[in-house]
Amino acid sequence: MSRPARVLGRPDSEDEDTRGMSAQQIYDMRQQKLDEQDNDLDQILASVRRQKEVGIAIGAETDDQLKLLGRLDGSVEREEHSKLHSSVHNLLHDPHSRRPPLAVRLLFRLSLFCTLPSSKLTPQMPE
Repeated sequence: MSRPARVLGRPDSEDEDTRGMSAQQIYDMRQQKLDEQDNDLDQILASVRRQKEVGIAIGAETDDQLKLLGRLDGSVEREEHSKLHSSVHNLLHDPHSRRPPLAVRLLFRLSLFCTLPSSKLTPQMPE
């Protein structure tokens, strides 16, 4: 249903809500609707402000958590480096043993393994 175009100087046609109402009553009804819309907008504005505050709080908490994670990461890296350094040192320098360090023994065995002929490496089946 299309609404007829408004003609200047002629009042708007009545609808079901305004039929039988005086101009003051129509004005009061429209003013009440505007007041209701203003109240609704005030509620929306309050909600948006609360959401903004929550967003700011979440951002601050995220920043704090990132700082803590950065410190933890640095601590873990230092601990890993320390453990790796002591493991390598113990592998290469065993002060309690008269034998060569484990790394030297492993390299020696690997070099022997690589220099053996392939026939010595594969088991022979008895006939």
